[in-house]
Amino acid sequence: MGTDDVISINDVPMTTASRTWCDLATLTTSTDELIMAGDRLLYWKEPLADRAGLSAAIVGHGHRRGARLLSAAFPELVDRSESPRKTLIRLAIIADGLPRPHLNFDLRDASGRLIARGDLAYPEYRMLLDYEGEQHRLDRSQWNRDLTRFNDIQDVDWYSMRIGSEHPLPEVVARIRAALLRRGWRP
Repeated sequence: MGTDDVISINDVPMTTASRTWCDLATLTTSTDELIMAGDRLLYWKEPLADRAGLSAAIVGHGHRRGARLLSAAFPELVDRSESPRKTLIRLAIIADGLPRPHLNFDLRDASGRLIARGDLAYPEYRMLLDYEGEQHRLDRSQWNRDLTRFNDIQDVDWYSMRIGSEHPLPEVVARIRAALLRRGWRP
């Protein structure tokens, strides 16, 4: 470990986020898990690392255990994924050969008013995908906002797919594929 890999927070030495991400590659065999962690590091609202730092850390990691995982994961990292489940949905979509979705897409009406921000979107097919965690079900105010939002999306002739935490990814991807085909996508 080089001195560039260590930072101090409240006088406690620790590895940088980028170095820790590389260390994770020695502990997992899952590229998806590494991508979920990397997406969190890059998250645009609260970044813990940047692409340049992760790239440099990969170079510093060399050919040690996990090097192939890091090389496979790095190109798939994005800074707009807001949860591990949203990352997994995105990766499942891509793995199935579907088009790459836009993340955190702002849907606006004809006057420019924001109607919704879709977790994943296909603007060319007028389709929003939203992952809804437990707070969407348990918080009455959130639930009512979601109902209004869903209707607003329909009012501008967009298709809205709501994805729950218990929906198996293969079923989710099959539904997305079917919806894209109905809306004009051709593989």
